[in-house]
Amino acid sequence: MATDGDSAVGHGFGHPLLWAQQYHWAHYRLTLPGTRWRDNVRSAVPVPEGVATDDLLWVVRDLVDTHEALRTTYGLADDGEVTASLGTGFDPPVDIREIDDTVPIERWALGYFDDLYERDFDLEQCPQVRFGVAVEGGAPRWLLFMFHHIAIDTFGVMAFQRDLAAALRKLGQPDERRPAMLQPSAERAYEESSSGRRVNDRAQEYIAGVAGKFPASTIPAAVGSAREPRLMQAALDSDAGVVVRDLARRFRAPESAVMMGVFAAALCHVTGNRRTALRASSSNRFRPEQLDFVGCSAQTLPLLLTPPLDVPLAQLVGYAKRALTPVYRHGRHHQWHAREEMMRAQFFRGVGTDAMVAFNYVDRSSERQNFSRIEEQEAYITGPKGRAVISPVKVDFIDHLGLFVRRSADRLTLSVRHDAALLDEEWVERFLVGLHDVLVAAVRPGAFVRDLLEHSGLPMFPTRGRWAVRQGCRVSLDDTEALLLSHPAVQACDVACLDGGDELVAYVAAASADPFSLRCHMAARLRSWPAVAIPDRFVIVADEARPVDAASGAVPVLATATGHEGPAFRTDTPEAKALAGALALCRPGADWSGAWSYVGAGGQLGRIDAFLQALRSLGAAGLEYADLYGPTPPSDLVAKLRMTEETAGDGLPR
Repeated sequence: MATDGDSAVGHGFGHPLLWAQQYHWAHYRLTLPGTRWRDNVRSAVPVPEGVATDDLLWVVRDLVDTHEALRTTYGLADDGEVTASLGTGFDPPVDIREIDDTVPIERWALGYFDDLYERDFDLEQCPQVRFGVAVEGGAPRWLLFMFHHIAIDTFGVMAFQRDLAAALRKLGQPDERRPAMLQPSAERAYEESSSGRRVNDRAQEYIAGVAGKFPASTIPAAVGSAREPRLMQAALDSDAGVVVRDLARRFRAPESAVMMGVFAAALCHVTGNRRTALRASSSNRFRPEQLDFVGCSAQTLPLLLTPPLDVPLAQLVGYAKRALTPVYRHGRHHQWHAREEMMRAQFFRGVGTDAMVAFNYVDRSSERQNFSRIEEQEAYITGPKGRAVISPVKVDFIDHLGLFVRRSADRLTLSVRHDAALLDEEWVERFLVGLHDVLVAAVRPGAFVRDLLEHSGLPMFPTRGRWAVRQGCRVSLDDTEALLLSHPAVQACDVACLDGGDELVAYVAAASADPFSLRCHMAARLRSWPAVAIPDRFVIVADEARPVDAASGAVPVLATATGHEGPAFRTDTPEAKALAGALALCRPGADWSGAWSYVGAGGQLGRIDAFLQALRSLGAAGLEYADLYGPTPPSDLVAKLRMTEETAGDGLPR
């Protein structure tokens, strides 16, 4: 039995997205329909005895009406900005099902949970919430709720649970004045205020500093050839929760600092890299009332870490405690501007800024266990002691590798989300077990970090093939050559590391290519090649020449350059004129000449939808959101465009 939601909500668009929502809108536009549910957030809570189904539904609808974030839709305003519209009169959809007592409750619950979860939300047509009620003998036993991540984050889920519990306790009592709650509109006002702008300015300055020092590689795993990722999750049940808690007390540090320090040290140990970059989560909670904020404000922030290994554990935890400071100091920032900065670094510095390692730590000790072994939100199922359970990922993530830690009292759920095309099941399980063993052994007073790591059995990253070390990080020369060879004009290439690793040079047989096009080609694909850095210099020789002979001067060199500067943009085709015309409409003064991407031309990520709309108005089609959200070179954009209407000589519709 189900009740259908009423999607008749207002569409007076005009409120900018919150900074944290910008990522989720971009993800929505980057993801094909039918798979967008991976960015959903879910939870399950028990219904108190004596609460009738009708009363429960009344509470649910009242809460949706009370919280702005749960009755909001998103879309493109007339001025081309992506905005949020606060609606009224929304009756959320509710799916009511009788518990099937002929099967184990865990199996039935998981099936019900997954069925509600694995459905796309339409961000542009109706608010991002739906509910399920598990009924037994006519009485509701469990309430399940699903949100799209643009409407709520993990901390918002916890706040919603508190509001729900309070509302259920007050059923049948005289109405009391509801305390004022921080709403998305208040967050929006803060972000537009002078103090909010100062916070963002400092965050953007910090992110620019990270971009300027980003490691040459963070995941030195050789790929060999382009391949589709296989996203998996390995979960290990650990009894080391009490260890993390006690270490945090002993060293006067947050539990997240203990876990992050051990994780970062383990990464350096297994990869052979001296430096690493983590994409760490931030609650962005700076005011007490935000603890009751139901909405989306949580963001991630890149951290550059060089964890000390030849020190006692206390020093490592102290280092991690200090390293976490930027997450709280700079956690609030304009997401699209921050990504633009990292994209610029990817092209100009030649490093894969997308290939960070994820880290997330949440303490849920105060929450109840839901459906016995269903962990709130991710539904982790863990296996026998010392064994990881590996399964396809149902939650969304963008990283090749990440550690997600959930503590409940003395238990930890250590989960590694990973690309199985890079890291096999045996390696991931050994890494999880080794991380658990490090934590257990860390209870020894005065333990040294390197000793803990070396005796843990942590698996090392594969080292086959040719590697170079740049600024303490490993780069695969074989993968660098393979990525260059994927360019259609490249006939052969040889990549060498000169001056003790200070300069990476690519000798390339590609008479019809130039250093700029080669740099553009590589920058657009670094996400799939995490152990590659773009060479500092490209040396181009004729197609029939041997690249290795260029180093000795045995063959003529056609061009040598870093590839940072490109040619003027030619607008002598209708497609190129449409591209230039759309940019002029969205960003007057911007120019495609010498551009390496839409962002490199001066385009803004927040106005991609407006740019695509402008292209359509000029009679052009063929580009997608993803073409502009990444560092795709203009030549590739022009090649994908097609004119859909008869055009005049200036590329504009007749």
